[in-house]
Formats: sequence, C-alpha cells, structure tokens
Amino acid sequence: MENFNTTETSNKKNISKLITLGCLIIIAVFSIFTFLKTNKTISTISVTGQADISAKPDSVKFVVTRVNAGNEISLAIDDGNNGIDKLITISKELVGADAEIKKTFYQITSSGTSFSIANAFSVETSKTDNIEALIKKLYQNGATTVSNITFESKNSKNVETTLRKDVYSDALSKAKLIAKSANKHLGRVLSITDDDTSITSTIEDLKTNNGSINVSKSASVIYKIW
Repeated sequence: MENFNTTETSNKKNISKLITLGCLIIIAVFSIFTFLKTNKTISTISVTGQADISAKPDSVKFVVTRVNAGNEISLAIDDGNNGIDKLITISKELVGADAEIKKTFYQITSSGTSFSIANAFSVETSKTDNIEALIKKLYQNGATTVSNITFESKNSKNVETTLRKDVYSDALSKAKLIAKSANKHLGRVLSITDDDTSITSTIEDLKTNNGSINVSKSASVIYKIW
C-alpha cells in the first residue's frame, strides 16, 4: 500500500513537470515568433509613373479685361462700358451666338483727380479654331489682357482612364528594372499616390500638334521587394 502511494505521488510530480515544461516551450516559441515579427524589416522601392496623351479640345475658356482712365468720372464710366460692350460684340461675331459670355468684374478706382475703370468678361466657346484671331482682334480694339486661356475636352473621363493605365504600366516597368538591377524580387503594391492631371497646352501647341491638347499625369507607387 505504501509503495502504491509513493508511485502515485511520483507520477503526479512527473505530470506537473511535463505541464510546466510544455508551458515554458509554448511561451518560448511565442516569444521568438513575436520577436521575429516585430523585427522583420520590409524592403520597398518607390517609383513615379508618368504618361502623356493628346486629345482634341471641345471647348476653350478665357477672360478678357479692359482698363481705361479719365479725369471726369461719368465720361470714364461711359468709356469703360462702351469699350467692354464693343469687345463682347467682337467676341460674339467670331465665336458665334452660342458662346457663353458673362461680365465678371467691374471696378472704379480713384487716384487724385483721375479715375480708373476696370471691366472684365469671360468667354466659353466650342469654336477653338478661331481663338488666335479673336485674341488678336480683342487686343487691337482695346483689351488690356486676355488671360486664363483653358482648353477642355468632353472626353476627359476616357482620357483620364487611359492615362491611369499608362501611368501604372510605366511605374511597373520602372520597378521591375530597379528590382532586377538590385537582384531582388518585385512584390505587391503597398501604396499609390495619385497626382493631379494637368493640361499644359497653349495656342502655339495646338498649331504644332494638329489642333490637339497635351494632357499629362503622374503617380508615385511603392512596391514591396525581397
């Protein structure tokens, strides 16, 4: 009976030791896993994809400003009103009655005994071919400035979609080249920073680009490598 009790006690001690050892092993494995996970360094490369595309403009917008001066306020105001109305009439003649023309600015400035009158109007038209001739005629008839000339395309959504594909394709090609030169494998995309689309065409660009505008886009892409 005494030997039986001794054996039972010994077995309990062994089981307790095994449980303790098992717990220690689990804790050790978990600690090592946590250490490796927290100290794992992710290698990355960052590239900038770029693309350009040409598109036919469907409309153009610009602002016309006229400034005149005079010593008599009423005469100066009449001169300003008559002058800006004349420029609006010229614009309608060259771009057509369907153009959207709005007066956007009117200001009187006093300087001692003289007065300065500033008037402005905006024009939006689909007749992009006559813009250069119109601008010249506006200056010849008293316009002070013709500014904020912006060409736009109604097909902007499709242009944007095509540009995005070209930009990401360019970024991928650059990333593959860099990874290969560094003897690394290219992994998944970690982040993309999409830049704004810009239209940089001028009237001179239209003349040398078959009447098309140049649209450009870029994006920064970060890839994982190992």
